[in-house]
Amino acid sequence: MTDTPPARQFAAMLPLTVQLTDAWGQAKAGPLPRALTADGGTPVHDPAPGEVYFWPSSALVAVYYDDLGRCLIRAWSASAS
Repeated sequence: MTDTPPARQFAAMLPLTVQLTDAWGQAKAGPLPRALTADGGTPVHDPAPGEVYFWPSSALVAVYYDDLGRCLIRAWSASAS
């Protein structure tokens, strides 16, 4: 997990269960108990499959697996060391 304010906020919520749905056929998304801040996050216009993102105007988090075609904020990178 990258060391960013959104990632630290998410980690502080763990463990948690999120009910994920696949409303768009592009990502599994569901509500967190509370919204994450976008401060210190990186806006992303080309999300990568397998990455976790969130919408800063809501408490929704998503695991992307196809092209969403909209700007998201990267919560963390599974590939970061």
